[in-house]
Amino acid sequence: MNSSAKRLLKDYKELQASNLGTISAKPVSEQNLYEWHANILAPEDNPYHGICLHLVLHFTLDYPMKPPTVELKTMIRRPHVYNSWLCLDLLQTHYSSEPYSGWSTSYSITSILLQLQSFLLGREESDVEQKMYWLAPSLIKEAIDNSRVHVCRCGHDMRKNIVHPKGEDWLDYIPEGCTLAKSSGKTKVHTSNKQSAKSFKRKAKAKFALDVLPEEVLLHILKYLDVVEVNRVRTVSSKFRSASNSPILMYSTQMQCFHSKVSFEEDILGVGINMEYTPKKILQNITSPMDLVSKSAYQQGLRKGVWGETFKYWIPIYINKSHADTMVKDEFEKAVQHCYDYEFVSYRTSHVSTLCLDILCKLMSSMVVEIMKGKVHASLRALEYYCHFHRLLIHAVLKYKNLQGQIDNKIKQFLSDESYRLKSVVPNLGEFLPLLSVSSYHWDDVKHMVVQESLDRNAMWIYKKHGYSATLKDQWECSQVGSRLLMFHSYFLTKVVPYGKPLSEIALAYDIRYGRPTTKMQSEMQNNIFHIQSIDSYQGYLAYMSLIVSDVRQLLMLSMDNMFRKKYLVTSGKTHRPSGVKNIQIRSALPSNNGDKVPKTVESTLRTRERSYQVKVDKNEEREGKSKRNFNRFDVLVNSTD
Repeated sequence: MNSSAKRLLKDYKELQASNLGTISAKPVSEQNLYEWHANILAPEDNPYHGICLHLVLHFTLDYPMKPPTVELKTMIRRPHVYNSWLCLDLLQTHYSSEPYSGWSTSYSITSILLQLQSFLLGREESDVEQKMYWLAPSLIKEAIDNSRVHVCRCGHDMRKNIVHPKGEDWLDYIPEGCTLAKSSGKTKVHTSNKQSAKSFKRKAKAKFALDVLPEEVLLHILKYLDVVEVNRVRTVSSKFRSASNSPILMYSTQMQCFHSKVSFEEDILGVGINMEYTPKKILQNITSPMDLVSKSAYQQGLRKGVWGETFKYWIPIYINKSHADTMVKDEFEKAVQHCYDYEFVSYRTSHVSTLCLDILCKLMSSMVVEIMKGKVHASLRALEYYCHFHRLLIHAVLKYKNLQGQIDNKIKQFLSDESYRLKSVVPNLGEFLPLLSVSSYHWDDVKHMVVQESLDRNAMWIYKKHGYSATLKDQWECSQVGSRLLMFHSYFLTKVVPYGKPLSEIALAYDIRYGRPTTKMQSEMQNNIFHIQSIDSYQGYLAYMSLIVSDVRQLLMLSMDNMFRKKYLVTSGKTHRPSGVKNIQIRSALPSNNGDKVPKTVESTLRTRERSYQVKVDKNEEREGKSKRNFNRFDVLVNSTD
């Protein structure tokens, strides 16, 4: 069976499970899966209630790469409807980079019919006069009357009250005609309450027996039921109701290829990626459309995401141990080698474990960029894939025994000597920080040096834009994007991956949730993003990192000195004059690795002083260059913690 036929069968199964009520469709015959006939009804609160729109959908062997051709067989006068042809971009063979526009291979027959129902029977015409015209009672009556006499070769004959294909119970939607669907089971007739109780006695026992099953077993059973069946078993017992409401059950049903609709139990699932290189052939960045793609779909030529974003390569993701053991195995290593070999021969000399580490850290860094863009839906998706890649990173560390030592040694060098923190050694701090999540080190061990190095690197952009004349506000605006990314890394490394927790435990927690973050984690992450985006000063940034410094201005002057000393920027004909600032250190406001909070007396003083400090900031910004701030909120914190 070819891929298009398999996909059509998947769509049919989904349509049956959806139980839409006012929509029914099926292939014209078992021998012809490429022609479908459908009927669409109007809900009771719709002006067209009583109509039965008959449509024919023609699919090709290219489905779902190409949309079906849709013929409207019932005459209805509506905007963008021309006899049997519908002018709808959903049905046009083109891709749009704009989300939710044009055809997408993620669409199924169910989603197509739902959109057609809204398109043909909706009341969303913005122009009042147009709305009054198209919803005129005479036009509605004409359309309903036309549908009542329509005859089709598939067996649909409204003159004889024969609706084909037909929903389970359409009598409520078609007042005049259509016999009720036959019951799927035999009816029991009880002559007394006693007989009734006896008849259902065995069911009660079965219910009690199933209640002793662990929830993990119930979830595994429910996974094989469709939506309608899951809704039915919710009434069996409180334990079934709890299991059917579990987000883990929802996660399992969502883990499927958007294109072929195969699940992670049927094929290897992964994501498409793009690799961006510098002119010097150095891998700089890796991005992903963040859509689940099966290996088979990729091998068959799929190179576009849900909304048309192109990708060149594909790597599998780690969903759970079962998926990895039976499906992934060595596929990740093969996929990674293909990505690098395809571009540049120089990478072929690297051990596969090093390549795995490189690609995953770059992907995790890329996901943080997407997360911090702040758009809720996109941020949640990026967090989800960040967790998938983190699980894969744990898998790589546990599989390749040399990686743990390699990672710990890299962090140890970063801590021991400034030369190991330079851009030539650590080109991207965002790609270095994910290593902490699988290392023997903690965020508190490195945060002082990471923040200082970040300030030194940001000084280059500040100087390029403002020279030496930048105000505090100017400098923050040049640094805030990178600073916000570091704040998220800080959040993930302290809240999501607690220090000291074994990697095997973190991996197990991921596997139970199919590699996805918990609902609580998503909610807390969103709140954290909003908090990070509200931070608009170096003072707020350092406070978020639980760091203190005696003078922010002098710290930034020192960073400018460091930037020139490290040769991050070489100016022709100009010599940088050192500021003379010394002994300005970033210190931790918290004892390292213990997670204790700042003493309440310090927090209280900090809040009290912040209001008066902000007033002084506003006034001083107005006369920038004429006077210096004589107060810094972090002086309070320094004095309180000494």
